[in-house]
Amino acid sequence: MGERSPLPHHAEVATASSPNLETATRDRRWVALARQYRVFSAADAERFGISGDALRQRASAGGLLRVGRGWYAMADRPLTWTHRIDWATRATGGVASHRSAAVLWKLEGFQASKPEVLVPFERRVRPEGVKVRRSRRWDRGEHTTRDQIGVVGPEVLVGQLASMLPRARLRAVVDQLIREHHASLTSLARFHHETPPGTAGRTVLGEVLGEYAEDQRVPMSDFSRMVADLLVGAGLPEPLLEHQFWDDDGLIQMVDLAYPDVMAIGLDSLAHHRDRATFIGDRRARNRLELLGVKVLLFTWWDYTDHPERLVAQVRACLPAPAPADGSSQNLTPLLGTWVAQLEATSPKPWAPNQPRPGSEPSRTQAARAPLRRAGRTASEGAKAPRRRIQSEKPARLTGGCHASASRTLHPELRLRADRPQPSAHHTSQERPWN
Repeated sequence: MGERSPLPHHAEVATASSPNLETATRDRRWVALARQYRVFSAADAERFGISGDALRQRASAGGLLRVGRGWYAMADRPLTWTHRIDWATRATGGVASHRSAAVLWKLEGFQASKPEVLVPFERRVRPEGVKVRRSRRWDRGEHTTRDQIGVVGPEVLVGQLASMLPRARLRAVVDQLIREHHASLTSLARFHHETPPGTAGRTVLGEVLGEYAEDQRVPMSDFSRMVADLLVGAGLPEPLLEHQFWDDDGLIQMVDLAYPDVMAIGLDSLAHHRDRATFIGDRRARNRLELLGVKVLLFTWWDYTDHPERLVAQVRACLPAPAPADGSSQNLTPLLGTWVAQLEATSPKPWAPNQPRPGSEPSRTQAARAPLRRAGRTASEGAKAPRRRIQSEKPARLTGGCHASASRTLHPELRLRADRPQPSAHHTSQERPWN
């Protein structure tokens, strides 16, 4: 047998004193550290046998990127917003909240911005570039993790966004969380009940949850809710969300919006109508709805954004005209004059105190006293004129509201003013005798 050929270089077995073994061991530690943490500190590295000097040497050589003071990340990939929010939560000991939590929960309409974290009230930390909020109702049970990052739970997030968003936007957030099974109406109602009165956003959240009391169906997309709000804002009746149409053969289809027995509104998008089965199924369901006498209208996102008035006009044209309150379309204006004349003819005249009540005859005593009353009334009217003249000739009261006979009881200064003569009628406003 010939001699065995030496092993290739990469297959050599390293001894305990071989530098290759030390390098491989050191590399395994770095790999394990990178797998465990997205960002790490010196304390995290020490758990894997990596000293602080090794961290600084690797960072100075370009193998690590500095995320914050004393915090690093591997340089094999560029820093992202995820590194920033992960560092913010770990450096403060808090969890992502508000807009940052909405991004981690992948809520529609939220973009990465300045990291926002929530910490216990007694903790006073403020890293540079991080918005920190302190909470008196800190409860670890209300928080969870998303992508290995601490974040507030969905119920707490809804309560935080209720103080920042308008009602329509908040309702879209609730729809998405329920649709993706992150929360339920029961859990949100319990959180609202446990929130102390006066908390910011509590009233708005209660109003939004109250809208689900009548119809708890959640739309399959925010597009359905937006179109429904457009129709209601234009004065049309509110359509039903995710309504199911049935016939003798069973379920036909669940449409996005519907006015039962009148109209079905479908909202088409390229993402949900690309495969063949969906394309064929929608056409067959439309034919069955037409046979039931249900009108079918289809709209796209561009119909909503570019021509919303056309969308509203087409839906209004398909809806039946509202019936009058009494079920009749007759014009009642010409009949009002006839009704008023009949009421005046049949209604009794108003009764005066000096006249006998309608339907009653005056008594003999009243008939005998009537001429005397009229004569006395005439005489009293003639005697009132001289009496009014006598009253007008009474002396006027003196200045200060006191009569001249009471001047002896006044203060000396006031007595002098009371004893002064009254101004005569020929004095003008510029000629006041005691000024």
